[in-house]
Amino acid sequence: MRVGVHPVSSMDPRKSGPIDTIYLTPVFDALIKRTADGSLEPGLATEWTLAADGTSFDLTLRAGVTFQDGSPMDAEAVKANILSAKEPGNARASNLSPVSGVTVVDPTHVRLELSEPAGQLEGVLASEAGMMMSPASLTDPAAATEPIGAGPYRVEKYSQDEIRYVTWDGYWNAGQVKNKELVYVMNPDSTTQFRALQSGQIDMYNLPQEMRDAAEQAGLEVVSGPTGRIWQLTLNTGEEHLANPEVRKAVSLALDRSALAQAAFGGTDRCVPTVQPFAREFVGHVDALDEQLKPDLAQATELLAQAGYPGGFPLRLVTANSSQQQAIAQIVQAELAKIGITVELEVSDQAEATRKSRAGDFDLQVNLIMAPRPDPTQYVVDMYLPGGVYNPGDYSQPGVPELLEQARASTDPEKQQAALGEIVTSVYEAGAPTAPLCVNAQIYAFPDNVDGFEVPVLGDFDFTQVTTSATP
Repeated sequence: MRVGVHPVSSMDPRKSGPIDTIYLTPVFDALIKRTADGSLEPGLATEWTLAADGTSFDLTLRAGVTFQDGSPMDAEAVKANILSAKEPGNARASNLSPVSGVTVVDPTHVRLELSEPAGQLEGVLASEAGMMMSPASLTDPAAATEPIGAGPYRVEKYSQDEIRYVTWDGYWNAGQVKNKELVYVMNPDSTTQFRALQSGQIDMYNLPQEMRDAAEQAGLEVVSGPTGRIWQLTLNTGEEHLANPEVRKAVSLALDRSALAQAAFGGTDRCVPTVQPFAREFVGHVDALDEQLKPDLAQATELLAQAGYPGGFPLRLVTANSSQQQAIAQIVQAELAKIGITVELEVSDQAEATRKSRAGDFDLQVNLIMAPRPDPTQYVVDMYLPGGVYNPGDYSQPGVPELLEQARASTDPEKQQAALGEIVTSVYEAGAPTAPLCVNAQIYAFPDNVDGFEVPVLGDFDFTQVTTSATP
C-alpha cells in the first residue's frame, strides 16, 4: 500500500515532530496501545496501575517480545528508553517530567517512581514517550532514519522521497498483520500528491480540506472523523514586542479566523474556527470562549498604541514548506498588516521548521498541533509553562502550575475539566502565547479497493489491517 504523506522531521520518537506519528507507529509499538477512537488497551504492557497515593506507576510487560535487532524488550529496555527520553533536549522530556526514577522489579515488571501527580501517564505511555526503541539505537545517530523498534514493520528503504516498510516476521503479533508492505511517498505539495492519488501512483492521501470536493467528483472514497488537530499561530514571547500581553491580545484580535478557514480550507465546516486549543469533543474545551471569535481591528490597533507601538513593527514568521502551511502564513501576514504589523515570511522544509521551533528561532510560527496528545495537560506544559518545548520565551501565568497539578491528580474527566477550563480561560484573557486558528478535521481519500482504514482521532495510525485488492 502506498500513502502520500508530508516530509518527516525525524523517525526517532524522542525527537520527532508533532505530526510525525504516522512514520513511527509502523516501527514502534508503545507500552500502551491507543486505538483509532482514542481508547486505550494493552500494548507492550499487558497491565498498568497508578498507585493510590500517586507515587508510582507499575507496568507488567509481555514476555518473550524482542526488538527488530533481536535484543529483548524487557524491563531493562524500558528503563533505558524512559531515562533516555527524559534527557534534556529530547522532545519527550517534558512528557516524562513526573518520573523521578525507574526500577526494574523483574524482567517483566517495571516501576516508574513519581515526584508529582501523574494521572496523564496513561496517555503519555500510549504516545511517542511510550514507543520503545532497541537499547542499542538509543545512542545511534542513525535512529533518525534507521529506526529499530518492536513494531509490526521494519524500514527496508529510506530516502528523501520515499520510505518503504515491510512486515517483520519476529513481531509478537505477526499473525494479525494483514498488510504486508507499506510505502510512504513524501512530498509537501498537496496538488502533486492529489494527482498521484488520481493516477493510482498512491493509494491514500490525507487531503487538505479544499480538495474534498474534487476527490468526491473524481469518484474516490472520502472519509473524515473528529480530531484533536488544530492550526495555531505560536508567538515567541522572548521577542520584545510579543513579550507584551497587550500586543499578543492585538495579534489574536486581528485574525479573522472564519475568513482564514474559508480561504485556506474552503469553509468553516472543514476547519472550525477557534480561539482555544481543545476542540469541543475534548477535555479542556470552554464553551464561553466560542463567543470570542469575531475579529476587532479597532481594538487591536488601540491595544498596540497602548503598548507603545502605534505605528506597528516588523515580525518574522517561520513556516514549513507545505502548501497548506504557506497558505495560512500568507493569510496571517495579510491580516496582521491591517494593524501595522509587517510580517516577513521565512519558509523552510519540515525538519528545519521543527528545529527552529525548538530552538526558539522565530517570532511567529504556523504549527499544526495535536493538542490533546498525549494528554490535554501536556499542551499546558509545552505551551504555557517556562521550559516548555513550544515556549522559547518562558511565558508564565500565575496560578497555572497549581491548576495543572489539580488536573493531573485525577483521571476523572470532570475533575480535569474544571482545572483545565480555568487554565485555558485565564491564559486567553491575559494574552496567550498561542493563537489557535481552527480545528482541522481529518479527511482521507482512497479508491474503492482500499479496505479496513479507520480515521485515528489522535493520530495513532494503524495500517496493519488496511488492505488493497486488485482494481476490477
